[in-house]
Amino acid sequence: EFWFELEFQVAERADLEVEEVLEEEAKVDVCLLVDANSANCEIVTHYLQDKMIEVFSVDSGRAAIEFLKSNRMVSEKRMIALINRSLQDVDALKLIEEMKQTYPEIVSRYLIFRSINKPLSSSYQEKINGIVYKPVRKSQLLKTVLEPGDNKNDYTYDIGSDRKQVEE
Repeated sequence: EFWFELEFQVAERADLEVEEVLEEEAKVDVCLLVDANSANCEIVTHYLQDKMIEVFSVDSGRAAIEFLKSNRMVSEKRMIALINRSLQDVDALKLIEEMKQTYPEIVSRYLIFRSINKPLSSSYQEKINGIVYKPVRKSQLLKTVLEPGDNKNDYTYDIGSDRKQVEE
């Protein structure tokens, strides 16, 4: 026989937060998602397409640069870049710097896609506008993507517990 205890909160609160976000008008038309993990891409695409945000997924930093080079027409739309912090081919911070220098008129905001348990350096904090945590939670993703301005000071946010904690 095996016994265990679970602590949980009633889901109604999280559902209300999602509904509040869903009522907001999207401030974004296009999301360039840079992540080699196809499961993450599918989840993010599903959540953002519900808000009528067009998602373009690429699996590497080089592919992201090629996408921006060949798709200048997206400059007429409000675009964000959601970049996995752990890319295989290039450092995510260097990719963000290159995109900011080369395509400042195309990408308006930069978000990092990362695991909660990994530290975030001050160099990232200076370059990004927000963080989306894995595993992806719909309410946190939508709040981060849809809210204008920076949310980079919210370094650790657990949507299920209303706890905020800053990592140094």
